[in-house]
Amino acid sequence: MAHSFEELMKEAKKFYDDTDYNTTEIIYTEAIAANPDNAEAYFQRGNIYYHFFSNFDKAVADLSKAIELNPKKDGYYEGRGDAFFTLKKFNEAVADYSKAIEINPEDADYYERRGDAYVNLGQYDAAVADYTTAIRKTPKDALFFADYYISRSKIYIKMEHFQQAVFDCNNAVKFDANESSYYGIRGRAYLGLKDYTNAVADFNKAIKLYPKFAAAYYGRGKCYEALSDFENARADFAEAERLGYKAE
Repeated sequence: MAHSFEELMKEAKKFYDDTDYNTTEIIYTEAIAANPDNAEAYFQRGNIYYHFFSNFDKAVADLSKAIELNPKKDGYYEGRGDAFFTLKKFNEAVADYSKAIEINPEDADYYERRGDAYVNLGQYDAAVADYTTAIRKTPKDALFFADYYISRSKIYIKMEHFQQAVFDCNNAVKFDANESSYYGIRGRAYLGLKDYTNAVADFNKAIKLYPKFAAAYYGRGKCYEALSDFENARADFAEAERLGYKAE
């Protein structure tokens, strides 16, 4: 017995909720055959290709079709932007995130994603501007609020604006004092400032929270090296290498 388009979409959702993504993809394909002019069916199948099959070219194709059928849906541009980002097509990702922002300028996540794309294009000032907008548009109790500060702090480190990076990490630590990566990044900023005392303290904290934090061992080793404590420096470099760290 043939199913209607609406029934197929409901059935696909049921299998998706049951994490049967193979069957979900097949049913969305049937839904598209039943109604090839429905943007949502292409969008949902594109999400399956992107998130669960790692077939990013097929994801781009489906999301492009969804956009063609409904060019006013910001989430469609976000989804295709993510696929372009994963394919390392960062200019295309920036264009899609920009379109999502044009449609829905209040979604902070779009700015953060575009900032990430700008980073990969080496456009650090643009990335800082987007991370700043994401921070300004996000409530302080939101789940990803601290992450936006951390994203901006990493760019400040690349730009050698180490004090600004410290300030941003301070805000992140206020939000979550038990996240090891925040101390590791702030340690790198202190290292850039040649403030070895605070850098070592942060790397120690990062390692205490996560004993396999290879980059923290390497950063602490750089501090010891600068302080002419070569024995401890060698020990930390060796541990970082054992844990798989490769120096930039």
